[in-house]
Amino acid sequence: MIIPPGPDDPRMLLDACLAFAPELFLECPSLIPLMVKLNGYKRLDFDHNEPDIAEEWDRLRQEARPIFQKFSLWECDFKKLGNDSRWRAAPTLDID
Repeated sequence: MIIPPGPDDPRMLLDACLAFAPELFLECPSLIPLMVKLNGYKRLDFDHNEPDIAEEWDRLRQEARPIFQKFSLWECDFKKLGNDSRWRAAPTLDID
């Protein structure tokens, strides 16, 4: 999935929320019809307009914006912990 249309697009957070957490926007009237239209697609590429949903997505953005504006957004810096296998191994329970 490619979101947003470009790396500095101001709508990128809204688009990501719509694509990855649509359940947060169920009150938007155009969400379900758009989900039905996108059924079977494995990729959204707004940069290349594939699939061609620009008009429907813009409508959904307008409906979702008031909901999105209520969200608390956080930013963080990620720190690489390393490639040590202990960071990738699932924890085990030590049961006696």
